[in-house]
Amino acid sequence: MTKVYLTRNFPGEGMERLKKHFEVAGNFSWLAPRREELLRQLEDTEVLFTYNDVIDSGLLDAAPRLKLIVDHWGGGAVDREAAAGHGITIARVPESYGWIVNGVADLVWGMMINAGRRFQECSRFIRDGRFSHSEQSNHLLLGQGLHGRTLGILGAGRIGRAVAARAGGFGMNLIYYDIAANEEIEGMGARLVGKEELFACSDYLTVHLSDVDENRHFIGEQELDQMKEDAILINTARGRMIDERALVKALQEKKIGGAALEVYEFEPEVSKEFFGMPNVLLLPHMGGALLRERSYIFSCMVDACMEFYHIS
Repeated sequence: MTKVYLTRNFPGEGMERLKKHFEVAGNFSWLAPRREELLRQLEDTEVLFTYNDVIDSGLLDAAPRLKLIVDHWGGGAVDREAAAGHGITIARVPESYGWIVNGVADLVWGMMINAGRRFQECSRFIRDGRFSHSEQSNHLLLGQGLHGRTLGILGAGRIGRAVAARAGGFGMNLIYYDIAANEEIEGMGARLVGKEELFACSDYLTVHLSDVDENRHFIGEQELDQMKEDAILINTARGRMIDERALVKALQEKKIGGAALEVYEFEPEVSKEFFGMPNVLLLPHMGGALLRERSYIFSCMVDACMEFYHIS
């Protein structure tokens, strides 16, 4: 029976379909297998299911029976030249990235509302037994809404545009900064501004820069000093886009109103100063933690495998 090896535990009904037609072995964990274990498994594996794992020529050289690689993210970390040299096919999986665009965009809006309306503090208020009357909470837990405020989008890529597409229902003013004008985001009502205006005018500023070295510390002390005192900074891009030490300092000195973070400069380490700040929302890099979407991609991966072996 053809052996399929999975480098991760994938969710959804696809597993049962796979087991009907193949011998399935796997590293049923959220962590990638150690190289030694992967080398051992590849000795008799014909199909490899991966999760953006680096599959280099050394691994492929040790996989004499490998015919097919199916990657959750499209195979960007696979040595394609080496794979071709061994006659190994890299399967095409539809929607290998597009699903996460909507997932992250939805998350941004949740983080904005959470931070602006002080949900963390409100929940603690209840849990600590302090709630006694609606007038009390309406006086003590004042926050800021979205309607009529200005949302600044730093980077008009796919996720930045998806965030902008959701703004109309909230009645927000949209501005954005990028190295070039983007007709699609402007069609949603966003106005291109300079970098200084973006920081100075945004009530909420959400970061969607590309993860390239040139963007490291794009937001530092100077940029944070330009922001409004009640502005909220949201980052779901990459931690290194923001100088984290400068952000800690700006929050300590109350130069900005708050932050909502899902990524961190020294991830998985998080600056401990954030832990005592009620105006900072901290999430554990989970923009892609979507059960239905991940299950669908795994189902597509199984489909690709079945098609390769002409199994209907």
